[in-house]
Amino acid sequence: MMTARCIALLILISVMPFSAMAEVDNRVDKEPFTADIMAGFSFIFSRFKMSYVYVYRTKELENQQKANIFGTITVSFTY
Repeated sequence: MMTARCIALLILISVMPFSAMAEVDNRVDKEPFTADIMAGFSFIFSRFKMSYVYVYRTKELENQQKANIFGTITVSFTY
């Protein structure tokens, strides 16, 4: 599975609180388009389900050293 995103505003790093009072340049160069590539699998045993997803997320910032790579594990029970 692959998803693509267009980033209009990355507010967590673009805006500093009280930026009108700050004398620093808080401009961050962002990549306009990013993508998430995901692969995973699930096992179902009786009423339990266990899933693992591996995610490769392309760089979101121009000066970012490398892409983000992470995985998630989900365990669920149906009753």
